[in-house]
Amino acid sequence: MNNSKIERLKVIQEIWVRVCNEHMEEYTKAFAVSRRDFTKYISLFVELLAKELKLQVIGEYYSLDFVLYKEEDLVPYEGKTWNQRLGNWLRHIRVVLEHENSLDSSSGGYQEFSHLMLTTADAKVLVGYGEKYDSYDLYAYDYQSLMKNLDYSPDPILFIGEYFPTISQHGLIFESYIIAANKILKYIDIDDNWVEMKEVV
Repeated sequence: MNNSKIERLKVIQEIWVRVCNEHMEEYTKAFAVSRRDFTKYISLFVELLAKELKLQVIGEYYSLDFVLYKEEDLVPYEGKTWNQRLGNWLRHIRVVLEHENSLDSSSGGYQEFSHLMLTTADAKVLVGYGEKYDSYDLYAYDYQSLMKNLDYSPDPILFIGEYFPTISQHGLIFESYIIAANKILKYIDIDDNWVEMKEVV
C-alpha cells in the first residue's frame, strides 16, 4: 500500500466525518426527506470538504459524481488548435467522490467501486448507504474482491458506510475503510485508530 495515498485518505475521512457532524441538523433533515433527495444535499458536504482541502469542486463531471481539483489542473481555455468557452476540463483530479444512495441495489456499490478503480485521481472515495446488514464489513470485503487477481495494483479506495442519522455519544455513526488489494484498514471510532481487518478465507 502506498503510504502517502493512505495518509491522504485518512485526512479525507477525518474531515468528512467532522463536517457531517458539524452540520448534523442539515444532514438529518436532508436524510429525512428521502434517499433520492439526499443526493441534492450531499453537495454541501462535498463543498465543505473541498474548502478544507483548499480545492475546488465540480459536480457531475462526465459520469463522476464529484471531482476536486486545483486551479492549475484546469485545461487552458485557448490552445493553438482550439478554444473552449463552455464548462471546465481537467487534466488532473485530486479527489474523486462517488455517492451511492443504495449500496444494495443491483449495481449500486459495485458499479461505483469499479468506476473508482478505473478513474485516475490522487484520492478515491465512495460514500454510501446499505440496508441489509448490521455492519459495513461485508461490503468492504466484497469490494476488495474486485481488486484481486488483476495484472496491476489498483489504488486504495476510502469507503465510508453511513447509517440513517442516529446520534451516538460520538455523533453520527459511520464505518470507514481503506480498501486495497492486499489489506483492509478499518477506522475504530472509540479508539480513534485504524486497524487491519482479518482476511476472510
